[in-house]
Amino acid sequence: MIDEGAGLNAVQQVALLGLRLRALDGASDAPLLGDDHSVAIARAMGLDLGKPALPRAVVLVHAVRARTLDDTVRRFVAVHPDAVVLDVGCGLDPRRARCAPPAGVDWYDVDFPEVTSLRERFVPDPGHLVGTDVTTPGWLDAVPADRPVIVVTDGLQALLSGPSFIALARAVTGHFRSGGEFAFNAYSRLALRNGRRARGALAMPVAGEGIDDPREPESWDAGLTLVEELSMSRAPQVARFPPLLRAMARITARSTRLARTGDRVVRYRFAPGAGHR
Repeated sequence: MIDEGAGLNAVQQVALLGLRLRALDGASDAPLLGDDHSVAIARAMGLDLGKPALPRAVVLVHAVRARTLDDTVRRFVAVHPDAVVLDVGCGLDPRRARCAPPAGVDWYDVDFPEVTSLRERFVPDPGHLVGTDVTTPGWLDAVPADRPVIVVTDGLQALLSGPSFIALARAVTGHFRSGGEFAFNAYSRLALRNGRRARGALAMPVAGEGIDDPREPESWDAGLTLVEELSMSRAPQVARFPPLLRAMARITARSTRLARTGDRVVRYRFAPGAGHR
């Protein structure tokens, strides 16, 4: 079977890593995310889920992180059924299909043209596709600016340089006149330093700098105000982890400092007109 993702460059290949992680969870005996769509996408694209081998711990944490971001989106669109959802650096994630938003929600999936082309072929219910490099000015022009918005991104902070990620935050908060929320998984500086040294199946081109204090983005001149910081070590799904990983997560969860070295989802609010222009 042909591997449909073989032509992607190193940054774009991260979309395949995320797909493999969700599919491995979905195909397991006790899934935490339960994303059957990702299992079907991986099979249709000819991906071998057994090679390269991926650590079970990474699969579980990725599933909890995706579920946490899904829940964040669901809560927002339940309150704002006319919202815009902007999934930036969406990869091959069928988040829209998992979240099943109200009919009045406009959903925009944003990634490189090479990735959105694969989304168009393989991802169910893809919403509006925006094929672009998000460091290019003007890519938001086609997105409605006068409705409440939730912007989500999973993994993008690792792939963009620090200044580029800050520029992204300023761009989205400056574009949406009705205000909204910005949620992303925050990597610590230590995590991204370690990521640069990763080899094998988990290697990826890390360019980001990370944040340690979740209030740091409040100083980005993007009009962001922290709403919550959610550590994956404190998620309820930890109770379903294997014993050793569960014990490690619970030890980590006791210390805010330690919890911030692991996977976190941070959520910010921005008021109408609060963003940088």
